[in-house]
Amino acid sequence: MSTRNVVRADAAMSDEHGPAPPTSGGGEFTESKRRRRWQDAFSELLPLLLSGEAGPPYRLIAQSATTAAMADFAVLAVPYGADQVIVTGVAGELVAGLANRTAPLAGSLTGQAILAGQPSLVTGDRRAAAAAALGAATGPLIVVPLAAGEQVRGALLAGRLATRPSFTETDLAAAASFADHVAVTMELARARTDQLTLAQVEDHDRIAGDLHDHVIKELFALGMVLQGHAARADPATADRINGYVDTLDEIIKKIRTSIFGLHQRPARPRAASVRPSPPSVQ
Repeated sequence: MSTRNVVRADAAMSDEHGPAPPTSGGGEFTESKRRRRWQDAFSELLPLLLSGEAGPPYRLIAQSATTAAMADFAVLAVPYGADQVIVTGVAGELVAGLANRTAPLAGSLTGQAILAGQPSLVTGDRRAAAAAALGAATGPLIVVPLAAGEQVRGALLAGRLATRPSFTETDLAAAASFADHVAVTMELARARTDQLTLAQVEDHDRIAGDLHDHVIKELFALGMVLQGHAARADPATADRINGYVDTLDEIIKKIRTSIFGLHQRPARPRAASVRPSPPSVQ
């Protein structure tokens, strides 16, 4: 996606949450402003997502969603194991304690969004359950999946305090579009990283092959020649030559160890320590 077509929101909306959205009316101009906030948030995230230098910036995604939605908090969760989700990014004091917590996939708001692959305005019993877990201050909620094609990589939950206006269908559609673009961009960044990793592995294999096929063989041949000279030399010279042969043997062992290391594949980083958390919140 080109970022050149993204229209910047005007300076009046540059504060953390922006003006409170009206509960009704507002016209097409207000709806357009809401959509532009999400477009701005994605355009700012795009270079960070593509860089992939520090892994997926989940916390920054949650922070951007909080600003774009004019929300008070946001939670980003991804699948964890076969039947759980884990919170990988949070923004806002109300959810600060949820970082790295896990919840059942089918028993959490983000998990349900991942399973269904559909965005939703959280209402009724689902909102009441979230308020019971987070506190009475919990108000309107929206949850959207991070979907790239057929693959759903996570879900984003954004919320406001109980005194704030409700989210609208426009908010939900804009949030869903933001989440889709984030997911697709992350998939692109992951593919680029995989290509670089594959290229590094191929380089390692080539270097290891060269070391084995050329360097070790030449050192071994040199050792054989030196041993032949030692057999014809006087005892003192033979001792010195045999010492050189021993040194060559040690060098060959070290090279073989290096070859073994080059063939090893980098291990995936382990997930951070996790703690169970109230399933209805995430």
